[in-house]
Amino acid sequence: SGTIRENLVMGETIPEEELRMACRNAGISDFLAEQMEGMDTVLERWGSNLSGGQRQRLGIARAYVQGADFVFLDEVTAALDAKTEELVLSRLDDGLQGRGCVMVSHRLKTVEACDRVIVLKNGTICAEGTPQMLREQCEEYRRLFGLGENKV
Repeated sequence: SGTIRENLVMGETIPEEELRMACRNAGISDFLAEQMEGMDTVLERWGSNLSGGQRQRLGIARAYVQGADFVFLDEVTAALDAKTEELVLSRLDDGLQGRGCVMVSHRLKTVEACDRVIVLKNGTICAEGTPQMLREQCEEYRRLFGLGENKV
């Protein structure tokens, strides 16, 4: 609960421009522009007055403004539609601004936005490399994403 702004800054002092940029990079700016109170819109407990995708994008924006050297994103685009997923992924580098990042995902577009991918099978690393290399050389990668031999 609290305002969107309070949820993003978590007690820190964050410049307004940095907040706006984080929201833009997280793909939530349009939603904020539609709210009468903008970033001062009050959220219900657990963000229950937001959709799953809106909560997810606010979480992404919060990760961007918190300034950690390393960010762990678990299923970062799971609640997003394809268009919003593409928008968020296209701005990921801007949002992270050179910080280290590990993403866990089962969505092909998200995985293919990564520089390096590690494929796990039964809790063990079975392959690692670039998405393109894994498309070409890793049967498990192709199986996970439904990429038959004819789709490579």
